[in-house]
Amino acid sequence: MRVRGERVRVLLVPCVLLLISTLATAVWWRGAQAAMMAASGAGLSVRAQTLPGVAQTNTPPKINVSSVTLQQGTLANATIATVSDDETPAGSLKVEAVSVPAGVRIGLANTGGTITAGFRVDCTSQLGENAITLKVTDEAGLSATASLPVVITAGERRGEGLFPFVYPPTTTITAGGSAIVNRANEVVTNDALYQLYLQLFGNVTVSAPGFGGSFSFDKASGAVTISDAGPPGEYAVTVAATSLSIPFQCETLPKEVKFKLVVNPKPAGGCAAPSFSSPISYAAGSKPGAIVTADFNGDGKTDLAVANERGVKMLPGDGRGGFDSGTDYDTGFRPCVLRAGDFDGDGRLDLAIIGPASPFPALPGDVTVLFGDGNGGFSRNVRVPLSYTPQSMITGDFNGDGKADLVVANSGSETVGVFLNSCAIRSASVKSRMGALRGHFPGRPVAQQR
Repeated sequence: MRVRGERVRVLLVPCVLLLISTLATAVWWRGAQAAMMAASGAGLSVRAQTLPGVAQTNTPPKINVSSVTLQQGTLANATIATVSDDETPAGSLKVEAVSVPAGVRIGLANTGGTITAGFRVDCTSQLGENAITLKVTDEAGLSATASLPVVITAGERRGEGLFPFVYPPTTTITAGGSAIVNRANEVVTNDALYQLYLQLFGNVTVSAPGFGGSFSFDKASGAVTISDAGPPGEYAVTVAATSLSIPFQCETLPKEVKFKLVVNPKPAGGCAAPSFSSPISYAAGSKPGAIVTADFNGDGKTDLAVANERGVKMLPGDGRGGFDSGTDYDTGFRPCVLRAGDFDGDGRLDLAIIGPASPFPALPGDVTVLFGDGNGGFSRNVRVPLSYTPQSMITGDFNGDGKADLVVANSGSETVGVFLNSCAIRSASVKSRMGALRGHFPGRPVAQQR
């Protein structure tokens, strides 16, 4: 009996030890689980321990691109790609542009795996289909690349192929002489800023190969002045705008316009005894008086403006010494002085008129400015009252602002009245588009000199 009991005791001891070990392991595992759960609740990072001899696998990041269309001469922002990775958080992935087309600048931002880009596209960038190579790298150094399709379109071009001034096709002058070539008409560009930029920023040159005289250009009116013409011959005159660009636009303003200049030789030895033909009479209205010559309709031929008892009669010249029947303009009683000039800065000749306001010359008069329409007619006028008796008048830029001013001699007050032109640029809309120039003179002169 004792022997059998000893055998039973020997068999029970290992079983009890195995049971105790199993219970201890379960208690440890439950404690470990509780600790891991507590750490997770506290926001701690728990990493599995690498087992010796077991290889760990890291996958490369992924990048998905879209496409983008850009315009020359602009700035742009766009969402261009998304990135992801199995190990590295998407927002921590490094994204860079490793290949960018010439003329394109790019800046990248990664927001939670969404990639946005800021672009600056120069006017020299290549038009059409292009590509930007993007590279994404994770924390382990693994990377992936993708090609972003980029289409670049042409920048906006204003007034391409046009020039704001055109001239009579041919101008003729005698060697050694001078002439003013006024623009024939205005080319409409559908953009009033076009001419404004020309006046403010344009560098305009006038040239003719082989010409020995000199040229000058008036940006306000577009008139070309020719001086000391020679030698005799025919010349192609080029009026060119250079170094002239519109801000935020890729294209410079149009380049040039041309006209022919014919320089005739001087008569041999000149004329010792000048003579004139018999007069040719043209109707000029009742009691014609003052007269002025100018090219009022821009056809390159000299016209006549004649003051008469009721106003002014315009006689267009035919270029051969003759004049058409003309048009009458009622300006008031008996104007006595006429002067031509561009008073509203639109490149078309206007007419300033002074005269008494009544049949009694001793009473004060006024100055009336008729604004030309470029075709020899007048569409509107402005009247400046005078407080003294006007006798004569001249025009000129007396304060250096590029505008034609008026000076009136007053026989009644023994003064000279200077009227400065306050021509202003008026906005045509709330946008940056500008309207036409309008001549305006204050009702009283800025100075009177005895």
